[in-house]
Amino acid sequence: SNTLQIIERVRAVTARGTDYAVAKALGMPQSNLKKIIRGDRRLGPNAIFRAAELLKVDAKDLYKLVREDRTTSNTHRSGAC
Repeated sequence: SNTLQIIERVRAVTARGTDYAVAKALGMPQSNLKKIIRGDRRLGPNAIFRAAELLKVDAKDLYKLVREDRTTSNTHRSGAC
């Protein structure tokens, strides 16, 4: 998913690359990051903004990618696929 790709890109620019370091960089508890990785939770606006700053990209671009995941996820849940 786009969200997981964003997380992995953030992981690549963190000093240690651990889940803890990624969560801290995104301003969230490690437990929330684990939920996002499992697909039980989504990246929120603050985490998207922080990721954009870390990756030196426009937050709007990351938001669009995360939104694509949400659309895909909702389509699968509703059985429309």
